[in-house]
Amino acid sequence: MSPASSRTDRPAVIGIGSAHGQDAIGWRVVEHLNRFGIEEVDFIAARSPSEILDRCEGIDALHLIDACIGPESGRLHRLQWPDDRVVALRWTSTHGIDVPGALHLALELRMLPASVTIWVIECEGDRIDGARSNAWQQKIESVAERIASELRQS
Repeated sequence: MSPASSRTDRPAVIGIGSAHGQDAIGWRVVEHLNRFGIEEVDFIAARSPSEILDRCEGIDALHLIDACIGPESGRLHRLQWPDDRVVALRWTSTHGIDVPGALHLALELRMLPASVTIWVIECEGDRIDGARSNAWQQKIESVAERIASELRQS
């Protein structure tokens, strides 16, 4: 991992998750975004929300992508930080800190970029692999296209 101080005023897109099941959504969106060939953007697959802190310095805009537990599987939320709805979402984390906690800490440390957009996809009992893989792939591609469009406009 390169030091955060080597970054120079460019946007970053961080997909949070792992390689397993619905936790892979953030990574798969970032993976798909890499295919668009958008230059001057850092695309990062993070295992934990705490990695946000490692990536904030020197970026002017941050896009976070993660899954949360929700009743409407596949529903996309696009939120601008700070927003009370971010805290109200049901985040899961086995790493001791969730997305809102990492953002609050980055804010307190004065590390947070001026613009933070959070893309959250609800999951409830669905798995990305298996019978619904085509539906999930379409959702992942749709989210990636929306983020790519915003990145190109900025």
